[in-house]
Amino acid sequence: KMLVAHGARVVINDVNRAAADEAVTAIVADGGAAVADSHDVTTSAGDIVAAALSAFGRLDILINNAGIVRFAAFPDEDPSAWWRAFDIHVRGTVEMTRVAWPHLKQSGSGVVINVASSSMLSQPGISSYSAAKGAIWGFSNTLADEGARDGIRVHCLMPTGWSGPAMLAPDGSSFWDPDVEATLRGQFPPERVADFVVWLSHQDTPMNAETKTFWVGGGWAWRMAFSALLPGQKPTEPGPDGWIAVADKFLKGSTELRPFFQEAPMLHYQISTINPALKDKLQLFKPTGIATSVAKHTKS
Repeated sequence: KMLVAHGARVVINDVNRAAADEAVTAIVADGGAAVADSHDVTTSAGDIVAAALSAFGRLDILINNAGIVRFAAFPDEDPSAWWRAFDIHVRGTVEMTRVAWPHLKQSGSGVVINVASSSMLSQPGISSYSAAKGAIWGFSNTLADEGARDGIRVHCLMPTGWSGPAMLAPDGSSFWDPDVEATLRGQFPPERVADFVVWLSHQDTPMNAETKTFWVGGGWAWRMAFSALLPGQKPTEPGPDGWIAVADKFLKGSTELRPFFQEAPMLHYQISTINPALKDKLQLFKPTGIATSVAKHTKS
């Protein structure tokens, strides 16, 4: 609704056709342009993209938000249910992006926004969801760099928003105490995620391949980077016994975190830590496209 309010024409995809139709009806009633589609993102991505091309003749923005969650401890979960949930998130995101890519390139200002989740860091009881969101995050990171070559911006969102029944346990009970739930209901409406998405998807928004991931909710947005490297440890002698002397250092917290946005800088940091003499020779990769990165690594 917010995209349409700002001039977009949209295809709303949901395997629940009634839900898609309901949303389209509301948008059209307000004077907007929208069509419904009920194809499965895991098997019929081409049909969904075709719906946009048929209705509007072009495709400029792709928002991959399809997903389900199944609550079960990993050892107890039916494997087919685990993979079904994973596939909707990951295969759906990958195949939709694959089919949409040439049209987004042709647009000249194509944008892909993939929805991951902070659950990728760990959320016991929904391992398929956590694994899928982690996969989407990694996929988005690489596509952001590849997209720079084709003029396509790719971003990953980790949203927090109150979405009613989806926030409750399977038995209908709340996960939260009353005060926390009241804050989520009142301060984290989905509109506060939607307005960031609309801004991020606009062709004039000055984001780039380095601004890959955002954690968004409650009217706030944080740019997220992989910053999990605490100070490194090295045993005084090689072999398993050498690690015994430094094992306790891994258990200590630290405020020193080193942020990384790509694999190459991590590898360069690791190499230069082991051999400081190579530090000046290692050229840090900058996400300006595949051709540039290959050339830089060749020089190195």
